[in-house]
Amino acid sequence: MQIITAFLELLSRDYFDKISVSQVAKKSFVTRSTFYRYFDDKNDLLLQAALETLDGSESDEPLLVQFATYVESHAGFLKHLSPSRQSRMNLTDVVSGVIGKMVTDKVQYDGDQSNDPFVNLIKAADNSPLMVDALVGLLMGMLDHYHHNGFEVDEDELNRTMQLLSSHMTVN
Repeated sequence: MQIITAFLELLSRDYFDKISVSQVAKKSFVTRSTFYRYFDDKNDLLLQAALETLDGSESDEPLLVQFATYVESHAGFLKHLSPSRQSRMNLTDVVSGVIGKMVTDKVQYDGDQSNDPFVNLIKAADNSPLMVDALVGLLMGMLDHYHHNGFEVDEDELNRTMQLLSSHMTVN
């Protein structure tokens, strides 16, 4: 959809807080009323755009690696979501919703045969939705770490962290 494409292009250059519906409408060659026919507001557009960036992101990679790859691939989009901690707090629901979808998609993609300790932990949990929320919190923390470090993903650091986390997770 051209509105989402225009929005992502604007977001690759400007902070989310600075982008107006009028700018998105103008960039996508639609009227504001057309924008509102498809989206409730700017946050709704952000959610739909972020979900679109997830399409086709399923892979055989472990969840943490898949997440880091997503962060690296979409750094331009992610780094302009929020210039400050306060505005990041305002977008927490949108970002955690997108990460939650990534986690649940991974669980569905892997099916019953998974080598991913996080997927196995979710499947073994008595309360899978709670476990998904816990993992979303972990990934939100990683996203915050990447945000503070210029979205540079250190593969060695990621692998060490993943090994450490995985070695402490057992499913009985």
